[in-house]
Amino acid sequence: MSLDYTIEPCAAPRTNLDLNGEWDIAFDPDNCGKQNGWEKSFPGGEKITVPSTFETIRPFYDGVVWYRRTINATTSPGQRHRLHFGAAQYFAEAWLNGARIGDHEGGLLPFVFDVSDQLTDGDNELIVRVVAPPMDREIDGFRCGAPLNQGSIPIAKLGWYFNVGGLWKGVSLQTSQTAAIGDVFLEPWPSRNELKVHCEIDSSVAIDGAELRLTVTDWQGAENIVLQAVESCSLEQGITKVSFTAPFENARRWTLADPHLYQATLTLSTGEHALDAEQVRFGMREFDYVDGEFQLNGERVCLKGFLHQGDFPRTAIYPDSHEIVLKELQQIKDLGFNFIRCHMRPHYEVLDVADELGLLVMSEPPIGWIANSPETANRCWREISGLVKNDRNRACVVMWGLMNEVFHLKGFKPQEMMKLVVQWLQDVYKMDPTRPVIDVSGGHSLVEYGGVSDMLPDTAHDGNVAYMLSPSQPKPTPITDTHSYHRVPTQDKSWQDFRALGSGDKNVFVSEYGAAQVPPMFDDVLAAYSDADREIGLEDYRMNVDFNESLEEAFANDWLREAVGEKNDWLRRTNELRAADMKLVTFAMRANPKVSGLVFTQLADASGELFGAMDTWRNPKPMLTALAESCADDTIALFPSQRVIEPGQEFRIEAMLMHESAAGPHSWSIALQSEQGKIIQGWSGELSANAEHRSVLLDEPALTLDRAGAYQVSAKLTLANGEVVENSVPLRVIGRAGLKAKEVAVTGSRGGSVSRIVIDEGGVNLPFSNNFREPNAPIVYDFKHSADKRSASTFEDYHQLRKAIKGGGCAIAFEPEPMTLYEYVIPGLIRQRPVMQPNCYSVSPELFDGLCGPGVNDFVLSTLAPTKFDRINDILALGGRIHMGCLSAHMWTRPAVFFHGAAIYELPIGDGTLIICHVPLPELAPNCPVARRLLINLLNYANAKIDNPSITGLLSRSIDPLPGEVF
Repeated sequence: MSLDYTIEPCAAPRTNLDLNGEWDIAFDPDNCGKQNGWEKSFPGGEKITVPSTFETIRPFYDGVVWYRRTINATTSPGQRHRLHFGAAQYFAEAWLNGARIGDHEGGLLPFVFDVSDQLTDGDNELIVRVVAPPMDREIDGFRCGAPLNQGSIPIAKLGWYFNVGGLWKGVSLQTSQTAAIGDVFLEPWPSRNELKVHCEIDSSVAIDGAELRLTVTDWQGAENIVLQAVESCSLEQGITKVSFTAPFENARRWTLADPHLYQATLTLSTGEHALDAEQVRFGMREFDYVDGEFQLNGERVCLKGFLHQGDFPRTAIYPDSHEIVLKELQQIKDLGFNFIRCHMRPHYEVLDVADELGLLVMSEPPIGWIANSPETANRCWREISGLVKNDRNRACVVMWGLMNEVFHLKGFKPQEMMKLVVQWLQDVYKMDPTRPVIDVSGGHSLVEYGGVSDMLPDTAHDGNVAYMLSPSQPKPTPITDTHSYHRVPTQDKSWQDFRALGSGDKNVFVSEYGAAQVPPMFDDVLAAYSDADREIGLEDYRMNVDFNESLEEAFANDWLREAVGEKNDWLRRTNELRAADMKLVTFAMRANPKVSGLVFTQLADASGELFGAMDTWRNPKPMLTALAESCADDTIALFPSQRVIEPGQEFRIEAMLMHESAAGPHSWSIALQSEQGKIIQGWSGELSANAEHRSVLLDEPALTLDRAGAYQVSAKLTLANGEVVENSVPLRVIGRAGLKAKEVAVTGSRGGSVSRIVIDEGGVNLPFSNNFREPNAPIVYDFKHSADKRSASTFEDYHQLRKAIKGGGCAIAFEPEPMTLYEYVIPGLIRQRPVMQPNCYSVSPELFDGLCGPGVNDFVLSTLAPTKFDRINDILALGGRIHMGCLSAHMWTRPAVFFHGAAIYELPIGDGTLIICHVPLPELAPNCPVARRLLINLLNYANAKIDNPSITGLLSRSIDPLPGEVF
């Protein structure tokens, strides 16, 4: 290699003819186009703009489409002509002037067809056939997938969101001379003061005495040449690989605060004749994983950011403007976040902006939840290797991910999958040794033990790991890469578990957490669509319409509006409470010294996944602000040992300083306050400028509060520059309620715990059986383990229960299967309502007295989060009344509805009342003050419902029908 700092770079001889714009398109729903010869006789049809997905003109279509475009070209002897496609979802094959020029499988990567022999002067007809696989059938052997219905193509997970297709990236005709520069990789090693250059050159003939010239300038200052080098090379016919190392001293490093970029121009020439040239933008930076910490340019960096699913409005799969990408990334950069995990293949526009703003990116293909087939392994490697080749010159891309949640790969034996990912891990590292590469986001989980889970297991607490290779550790190193989710409202145990993540010497990268449903303000989202969008009926627009109409149907109920307010009130309150949940969880992870990075799921709403910190238009939700506060460089995290206590019960408050900025902290103060703001106890102190990253400021182990009510712990941190950072955590003291029922009849598998509480509260426990004769006593029937008990005496109990209720009594049924009671007790059909990530609300002040008022459930009821719900429409049709319900958006495409379910409700039966409660109070009440208070409230409510009951029906045998009944 020779260095030459005086020779000017050669002029670029390559030309690109932009083929974007209006194309003809023909839809082929019966897949008969090939049979009918459309590649030679295009049938006509509609117009479409390329690039775009064909759903932008025909929403909800899946299958085959044909494109046509005329290319007016000029050719010269010896020229190379290539058709370059940015991407086509999913399988594309093309014909030029009736001659087949090639095919490509894979919806996210660019591909090229050499048309040097087919292109002629003048007009050329280009026809492209694209197959977008549907979910419910195969076309040409391709089928997209859905959760628990995996397909065998590696982009199938895209179909969970919007199953789009077509020529969604640009198309161009590239013309070059005899030889053309292909793949280029620039290895930045600023710590070694060098830049390694790797280049592939495709030549139609052998060439001796060629030169490859490197010129490096500042990206935004092309006149400022900072490096030049020339490498002599001989080219073979076909592909020649050229590599050399250029000394690069005093390179300005790409950092979060100073994302400086360079531009390299590689020019291929023979003597004075330039053959081709290629420009590559890059940054001089190094990223590594050392001693359990990520490092950028040798300095520790804790990754704080978001999962980016690549979903955008209107197009569903790509941003239709630079502005929306800049809007989303600028917001998180300004709020102090530094990282995005691009799971669905990062868009070039996203990487451009991340490069320029200084955001770190983990790049990975959408390989997850995939089925085994003879082609699966090759398909996956094609996506992985293509991703690495395309993005490895990006300064912002600091880490590769190969697969997602490998324990959901259908049809693979664990040993088969492990063998594949270990090989791919090593192959990627050979392609790019400058970055860490993680084999499986979410870890291997149960696969290591020969099992497969249908839905997400808790990989963090199972102790299962992923494997990483990094520049400093080129051998597989275990890392706990976890996807860790929990129910909301957040229980104290949940955030405490996050503080304890990690075991032994394994550090933790929390690559997914959160996913609490925080629906957007649908009125605002819908208003952002244009009249044309509405007229076309774009898929994402229709989805939001359906969600909104479903929600409005729920809020047509007067009782719901009285409890939680109007639709938008519920949306605002739900967002505020879930933001508070995730703020505490995020603080817990930051306080954990083993957590090296945390990735909130997710940045923006994606299809039915309504748990973004932004809505689909990238407007922030309260979640974004809460996460920013918990990720601030300087703040105080507050950790009460429990947020719900009884009067006089001891609890603990720990306060921890989080300090990561150059600005020194100055002083702190913490106060325990009443609901009215009165300070009950306070603490304060001074801080030195060199305070440690995590410093315990307060650990008060034996605090008590004697009066029931709402309280909070608040913290204030004053920085040396005078800036004040505040944080607070609410507390609630739950007083006991007296039992008003003097006698309670209790039966069932967990009836003993209820009986003990009744006796402890001064009541009398009565047995319930088929011979029950006490109409004034409320009945508690625990059905938890009764489904397998179908003896004659069991059904006799059901008959007696019906008689007691119909005569004016009241019974509480804990966790029954309503279908079991159908015809015996319940007068009509009540079906279960399966829900995902329920947002629960409370309706009745009398049931939740002393706990919370009507409204969206907050942390006070977090320990009572039910898992079973029944359909509210069925309940209301029988004249029922709802006491606790939930609204839950159905994820992953259709139906785009809010499931509306009830966990506590009552039904009128004859002259009496049956209360159904799916909250496991008999199990929780002995050790949980909230459950105990709700149980007592429920017993008191049931007692008040009994009004002058009749004993007549109870005097006959249980199996005898009441007057008018027929069995």
